[in-house]
Amino acid sequence: MAQEHFQVNPTVPLTFVYNYHVGRSMETYLEGLAQKKILGVRCPSCKRVLLPPRSACGTCAARPGEWVEVKPEGTLVTFTVAHVAVEKSEIRDLEKPFILGLIRLDGADTLLTARVEGIGPDACRNGMRVRAVWKDAPAGDFHDLEHFEPAE
Repeated sequence: MAQEHFQVNPTVPLTFVYNYHVGRSMETYLEGLAQKKILGVRCPSCKRVLLPPRSACGTCAARPGEWVEVKPEGTLVTFTVAHVAVEKSEIRDLEKPFILGLIRLDGADTLLTARVEGIGPDACRNGMRVRAVWKDAPAGDFHDLEHFEPAE
């Protein structure tokens, strides 16, 4: 008896429309990106530098105040390799997988999520040093910091 094969094309029936104000903390962060600077905020209570900036410290709940420029280099703490993408409610296989990492930049105490390029999934490792790669003409949005690449 011949075995039948079925192709399944899963869909994600979600549509998101965003229309919101990013808030003063994110606004300042984006202004920094437009100048190729990465800005975090220092918590006045526990002294942690939060990146991306937020309106309250996740450790002690204090309202951060002082803006701090952190280095564009840091350590890849952990990462995952994406083999699929969701586009227009459709899950599709990627021709080339990409790496999404959690990065602790020098001078920051929290982790920043970003793409890691310039290295294959097999060569990528936790603890490797990475550096920021900027868009040629920053415009003051999240895409100004294009990705990170190996610094070694």
